[in-house]
Amino acid sequence: MVFRQCDLVRLCEDAGWNPLFLVETEGTADSCQDQIHREIEVALASQRHQMVQDMLGYLSQHGSHPLAVELRNTYGDALKGVPSFLRNGRVKSPSRIQSLGILRRCLDYFKVEPKWLDSDSRGDLAEQCGREMKHLRSQERHEVVVQLGELAEQLLLRHSLVDANLRISSQEIKRANTRVILAAIKDSSNRSRSDYEAAILDAWMADPDCSEYLELLRKVISYKLRKKSSLDRLDAFEAERVDHTINQRLWRRLDKGNQLTSS
Repeated sequence: MVFRQCDLVRLCEDAGWNPLFLVETEGTADSCQDQIHREIEVALASQRHQMVQDMLGYLSQHGSHPLAVELRNTYGDALKGVPSFLRNGRVKSPSRIQSLGILRRCLDYFKVEPKWLDSDSRGDLAEQCGREMKHLRSQERHEVVVQLGELAEQLLLRHSLVDANLRISSQEIKRANTRVILAAIKDSSNRSRSDYEAAILDAWMADPDCSEYLELLRKVISYKLRKKSSLDRLDAFEAERVDHTINQRLWRRLDKGNQLTSS
């Protein structure tokens, strides 16, 4: 069976995904490896794990097994599914030993050595879990922090450290994924600059505390104004125009969001 890039496009579309880098051609897998890499990267950031698995399966079955293996190795951590014991939901009245065992299994799954868990067999397990999460967050192991935090909730281990670190790491993961998505939209020949601007505004609406989105929007608006003015740089007055235009975009997006909420 022969690989066709157009088949991958249809596979994505059937999954409800509009490809950013793949196009309707008959090209070989070797000729579009970069596009496949980028498509998988942004699809994983968008939580399209099953679609990516289907794409890798297609490659394996259509003469591109070595590429499928390479991609699995490259994106192995992101493709790794959450084990069943982390998806079982709330445990009914677990003992301290049972709760500790589940938390330790989580660390074992991610190949992490515990630093705080059960450091004191008589200590508050919820606090120890929170300290473990804080330690892992300092090492930027946000995926482990989130899994520990969600397990702690299921095990009814309540502590301010658990809540705070779960919230921060969840936000860090979301922002990292959003960066990947925005960069992909910016680089995609299948998307316009208007699509990129709209995506930035959507990201800001979902996370208005992240100033990074406003900086990206500033770059987009500045670029448009430079093209109109034919100047290499913006003078002080034009900088004010950038701020004014940004505020207009934000107000319009907010108004649109309010209309959608009220309808």
